[in-house]
Amino acid sequence: MIVYFLIVFPGNFNYDIIMQQIAYKTGNYTTHYPPAYCFISGVIIDFGKMIFGSANGGIALYIIIQAVITNLVIAKVVADVSNRLKNKTFFIVSLLYFLIHPFVFNLMLSTCQDVFFADFFVLLLLELVFMAEDKDYFKSKKNWLKVFIFTFLMCIVRNNGLFALIPVVVLGVFFMKKRRIQFVSILMIPIIVFSLGYNILFLNLMNVNRQSLFHESLNVPVMQIGRGLYYNHDGVWSEELFKYFKEKCDWGAYGQHPSISDEFKDCFRDDVLDNDLFGFIKYWAKIGKKAPRQYIEAPGMLALGLYYPWTTYEENVYENSTIDGPYEEFTVRTVAEDAVEMGVVVPSRDTKMPSLHAFFNDFFFKKQTWSHIPGFRLIWCAAFSTFLALITLAFILYRKKSEYAIPVIFVFGMLMTVFLAPTVVFRYVFPVVLSTPILFYVIIRTIDSKSGEKYGKNFSNWWNRLHRLAHRNRVDKKRL
Repeated sequence: MIVYFLIVFPGNFNYDIIMQQIAYKTGNYTTHYPPAYCFISGVIIDFGKMIFGSANGGIALYIIIQAVITNLVIAKVVADVSNRLKNKTFFIVSLLYFLIHPFVFNLMLSTCQDVFFADFFVLLLLELVFMAEDKDYFKSKKNWLKVFIFTFLMCIVRNNGLFALIPVVVLGVFFMKKRRIQFVSILMIPIIVFSLGYNILFLNLMNVNRQSLFHESLNVPVMQIGRGLYYNHDGVWSEELFKYFKEKCDWGAYGQHPSISDEFKDCFRDDVLDNDLFGFIKYWAKIGKKAPRQYIEAPGMLALGLYYPWTTYEENVYENSTIDGPYEEFTVRTVAEDAVEMGVVVPSRDTKMPSLHAFFNDFFFKKQTWSHIPGFRLIWCAAFSTFLALITLAFILYRKKSEYAIPVIFVFGMLMTVFLAPTVVFRYVFPVVLSTPILFYVIIRTIDSKSGEKYGKNFSNWWNRLHRLAHRNRVDKKRL
């Protein structure tokens, strides 16, 4: 990680951090960018700039803190599940997975808020697994405190965490059986504190501008409207529709083709749903009747990266359009002059290893070299996390291990929030990527139901069989 940090020094400057710094510098916070995160990241960056005397120093300090925390989280996850399996091979394989996964390092050394969110997500997921396994889990006050901290911090960094927890609480009532009261309580306490104490009282006291529900959760319906109006222009447009969109939407700002839903969503006024919800639903349904194909395709196209392993930056996943690539976070974003005037800290790439930087620029972004590596490209893509979660669920259902359904439901809750996002980029599924050892752990535990030192025995047997088979093949080749 140290070598890679020197290659991309001071780190990968993501687009969201620009808006977050503007909120911090001006004090005009919105719920679109988590206010607490904007403030804390802004303080760290300013402190680093003051200490080291440069913008690069400020960004570097923030990224170093983030990278250290994330590495500690990965170490804890791998160590905890390996200790429960009592299997050194699992420990080694898990570490190797993260060591050879280039996008883990790439995101870890970026200013994406998804990294801290992934840290708290995977820590809470780990507790949910232990919660399902340990009958005495709820007797420990320390466990209650850990769940509270991880849940609260996860929700502060991104609201996705709260939405992912809703199905966990609801379905947990059925799966936890005799411990349902303790289970619901341990999750609802931090949820209530966040929703009422932080999200309502604290943010209201701070006079935070709340983003409209329209801008938070209607990516799919908006994309359906956009594709319907664009691809079925002659068959859909009418005088009535024209009048509605002229009042509610700046259609001209949408451009000549549909792209990710953010572009079309931003054309609508923030108060469209607040003042005319039924009108929006009415015209959404009217367009859908005339453009059913586009309404079916829209969610699939938005979530393409979740299930299509061959998505790259160079591919146009929307016809006649462009899209931000799932691995674009290698770059250092340029900052507009007005943002600079507001005091946004603007770093510049100062690589200490120019030749290696050119290689990784081609690998991640310019040439997408990673996508041409057979085998590895499949485990490095965002879709791998979706298929791994599905495989884990299949094992749980087949082996009838309902106690492990809770953590897997949490993972699917997270993936569902990504499915409803404006598009799928790798950083959105980063929480599930960090959860990979936990999901494999659940698979092994569903297969090997014995306890104590026999946990992971099947995994060791599989590994040993593969090793003996490889050795036998080498011997046969020598004989030939």
